[in-house]
Amino acid sequence: MAEKQKYALKGFVHRLCAAAAANADKLKCAAFAFAAGLTSVGGLCPFGFAFFIACDVCDRLLLCVLFLCSLLGGNALTGIVLGAGLYAFKRLLPHDGRRALMKAAAACFAALFLCITRLEGGIYGAASDVICSSALPLFTLLYGLQRTHGRGTAAHLVSVAAYLFTLVLFLFKALPGAFAARTAVIFVALIAAREGGMLQGGALGFLCGLACDSATAAMAGVCGLTGGLLFTVSEYAALPAGCIAGLCTGLYFFGSEKVPSLIMCYFAAVCAYFALKNKLPPLFSEEEGDDAKPHSASVLPLSEAFFAISQSARIAAMGGSAAVRAADDYASFSQLLTNARDNADEDEKVDRELSRAVVTMLHGAGVRAENVRVCGGRKKCLDAENVVIDALKLSSDDLSRLVSKLTGTNMRQPVFYLKDGKAALHMESAPTYRIECSRTGVCKRGERVSGDTVSFFRGRDGMFFALISDGMGSGKEAAVSSRIASLFLEKLLAAGAGAQNAVSLLNSYLSARDSEVFATVDLFEADLYTGKGVLFKAGAAPSFVLRGGSCRKLQSATAPAGILRELYAERLSFPLKTGDMLVMFSDGIAGDGSGSEAERLLRALPPECSTAYIANAILEDAVKRTGKQDDMSVCVIKVIAA
Repeated sequence: MAEKQKYALKGFVHRLCAAAAANADKLKCAAFAFAAGLTSVGGLCPFGFAFFIACDVCDRLLLCVLFLCSLLGGNALTGIVLGAGLYAFKRLLPHDGRRALMKAAAACFAALFLCITRLEGGIYGAASDVICSSALPLFTLLYGLQRTHGRGTAAHLVSVAAYLFTLVLFLFKALPGAFAARTAVIFVALIAAREGGMLQGGALGFLCGLACDSATAAMAGVCGLTGGLLFTVSEYAALPAGCIAGLCTGLYFFGSEKVPSLIMCYFAAVCAYFALKNKLPPLFSEEEGDDAKPHSASVLPLSEAFFAISQSARIAAMGGSAAVRAADDYASFSQLLTNARDNADEDEKVDRELSRAVVTMLHGAGVRAENVRVCGGRKKCLDAENVVIDALKLSSDDLSRLVSKLTGTNMRQPVFYLKDGKAALHMESAPTYRIECSRTGVCKRGERVSGDTVSFFRGRDGMFFALISDGMGSGKEAAVSSRIASLFLEKLLAAGAGAQNAVSLLNSYLSARDSEVFATVDLFEADLYTGKGVLFKAGAAPSFVLRGGSCRKLQSATAPAGILRELYAERLSFPLKTGDMLVMFSDGIAGDGSGSEAERLLRALPPECSTAYIANAILEDAVKRTGKQDDMSVCVIKVIAA
């Protein structure tokens, strides 16, 4: 019996948690309505009714919460009459442009009703009631702004401030000592300063502090201003500076006897900051990903669908090689789509901290702007609207140099243009490096066509690729194999696919053909923005990196594409530097496979040789050694500062 009760209790808890998760938004609204309904000013409770009018969801639940708050607050009759009237009125509201206007009228009527039911205390009491009840239409408007304006706008910021003001006022009224309320105000000031800088931190801290008293408002405002000023430098400089400045202000207003309690408030706020800073959604600034391109959002379901198909195909395969191969292909397609989504998301991702730092830098350079956004990962884009450059002190080159230093990338000169009749600014990263490349090769003795294919091409913005593919054997059949591999990879990589997945798809494609088609893959990928180089090798000869008089060998022991069902291509990463040279060649030049002869030649070359000279020297040496016993191809890539 006890075991049954235990399982019944577990089932009840599980169902309760599931119901709470499914109705999280309704529960949040009900919780805020409860806090607002119990918050009184001057004996009146306008905030709960204001939220009830502004909110467009779960009216019945909010009405019950208002009735409960009125009962607990000792104004049951007023709450029931006014709540029922507002509920009936909201049920009749039209869903068009008149809805907002009629809500405002309802808020004014509710404020008048509260005043009439409170007419007592003479002329001064009546004046106080009018002032307090005026919060009802005001906060009805402020609460509603959050639903009609997007994140990052001034209206949305004001609306969030109204919600926070109400919660702080609830804490101040409900809990003795004002410790929780002041801690919450300081926490809000720090978060706002981190997200929006000194003006936003100071304004939010001051406004929320007014819910406690004017001294708390001044203390939190100074904390937000000071912290916001230094968040662009370092978080660990901003927090102590903001707290010390706020404490000094609190000492001035409250006196020395309040210092211990204020220190506890700041300590608790900083602890809450570190505990929640990465868990809270952006409260005041624009949410990351809001402006993501539509195709980025649509790619994810497709990727998940391909992945699900691949798993289903594997389960249904029952050992069949064709079905397993199809499953692998679907999984590769899923990964390709996921990579495309990640690349698009990276390009659109807003770096809020860097954006704030750029705002400070532009202001110091005499440029005032709004909606300053720095997006991207490997490639940065800076956009600003409503730009005023009357006090600009720098040239375009100087401004570009400053932004480059701040973003850590090589930025192009600023471009000013008109947007909606106002000046706007756009800057974007320029490649840090460029590539100089040369190639040469000969056919096997007695053959008219080389089985090697050498190609240079560009992928998505700022990506350079060099490829040597050696078809198995020689002559026409080998040429077909290497041409297929080269064309397959070039089209996928130029479209933005990831190199690893593109090579895996190539292997699946070649291994699925009826005839035996094998090809080595020696693929070099260079990111011209970040200077990252990657070599992908599948059955390829060794390559060599020349840097500052040294010669480094890069090799792997992997099978060519098309032989095995699963290809394990070697991935070798290394940073690129100006002046680096990468030498790649096919098996015909490698000789015994170690490439030791080519390595000796490379080490003996004089410095400052051109790429064409090195390519020709390696080919001539190989021809003398082997007598063209195999197809021979060589390419040399040199990294040059842009």
